[in-house]
Amino acid sequence: MILGDIVLKIFNFFSIENIKKVFTFSYEDEKEDFFRTIITNKKVIGGLIILLGVIFFLIPLEIFIIIIVILLMLIFTVFYLPNIKERQKYNDITIELPYALRHMATELKSGKGLHDALYAIAISDYGSLSLEFKRVLEEVKYGETTELH
Repeated sequence: MILGDIVLKIFNFFSIENIKKVFTFSYEDEKEDFFRTIITNKKVIGGLIILLGVIFFLIPLEIFIIIIVILLMLIFTVFYLPNIKERQKYNDITIELPYALRHMATELKSGKGLHDALYAIAISDYGSLSLEFKRVLEEVKYGETTELH
């Protein structure tokens, strides 16, 4: 009877209501935040532990180790890949910033306005820095001031 209760709890855990609770999220969240929310959910972790325990007794040890390695790679991807990409973006901006500032100074000295100088940087090939300048131009376009506070 105890084994039947455990199986019943497992099936209740994977019911439609619980799955909907796990997968409800705001569409404004980014993809990484969605996966991070799923993996850090206690019910999902508990379900994975139970599933891994069942799999451990049903398959050979070598395949179980491969499954564990794949899960660890998935967790690494979800938690550390966004940080690595952010660090790369920061390094790219740091490298390109002096050249972009020199370009902007040349544009401003030639008599162009600040908005035109920002636009020139945004359409140039400065990698992540050009993307940030595009974001700045979008903010200015929608009402953000360019004055210092």
